[in-house]
This record gives sequence, C-alpha cells and structure tokens, in this order.
Amino acid sequence: MKRLFAVAFAASLLAGPLYAAEPDKDDPMVQLERVKKEDRASVDRQFDRTMQLHSSKDAAPVKIDPWSNMRGPDDTKGKK
Repeated sequence: MKRLFAVAFAASLLAGPLYAAEPDKDDPMVQLERVKKEDRASVDRQFDRTMQLHSSKDAAPVKIDPWSNMRGPDDTKGKK
C-alpha cells in the first residue's frame, strides 16, 4: 500500500508541470484582440445604420435658417 501511494504521489509530481505547460486559452492578448475585433464590428454596424438613415432618397432635404430667431417681424427682403 505504501508503495502504491508513493508511485501515485510521484506521478502527480511529474504530471503537475505537464498541465502547467498547457497553453492558456484565455490569454490576455487573445482576449484583447477579440474585444477590439468586436468593437470594430459594432462601430461598423452603427455607421452603416446611420448612413442608411441619413441617405434615404425619399426624404426631402430640410431647409434650416439659423438666423430665423435673430430677425424681427418687419425685416423683409424688399424693404430698404
């Protein structure tokens, strides 16, 4: 029995470094690259969605007059 225990103990001591040498699947650099790739894909999807919203051809262009609230009611083009 002591001999079996000694062999099992020796085998566990030798097997420990074998498992420690196994490549880590959750390597920080691999995780970082995966996150960057997902972020790029997300930004691309948001950009495409925004471009589709703003490039619709059936919508008429909106005329914006930024000075409309600065003019008074009697300021007309014909009056000088």
